[in-house]
Amino acid sequence: MRNTCLLFILFVFFASCEKKQTEDPMPGWLLEIIEEKNQNDLCYYLSATRYVWKGEYYYELYSPLSSCYLCDVFDASGHRVSWETYEQVEDYELFRTDEIILWVCDM
Repeated sequence: MRNTCLLFILFVFFASCEKKQTEDPMPGWLLEIIEEKNQNDLCYYLSATRYVWKGEYYYELYSPLSSCYLCDVFDASGHRVSWETYEQVEDYELFRTDEIILWVCDM
């Protein structure tokens, strides 16, 4: 009886463990963009940041030297976000969460 109880407890313990999938925070397409900017000496003050917006990952390349605001925002597949309305931009700015700075230029 004691062995059965022990087996049951072990089964419940292992069955209830959540399996977290390890995910690479830096997608390959983003690495390619960063490598290209590094090779061309275009990375001064550039940073790559990941956010969650509307339940999905979005990646933003930002440089304070650029005159274009939110021009380099990409979805998880690497497609550049095309802002159709000011309301979309405002929604992104207000409701993006889970900021993770993935890379900062080392120049």
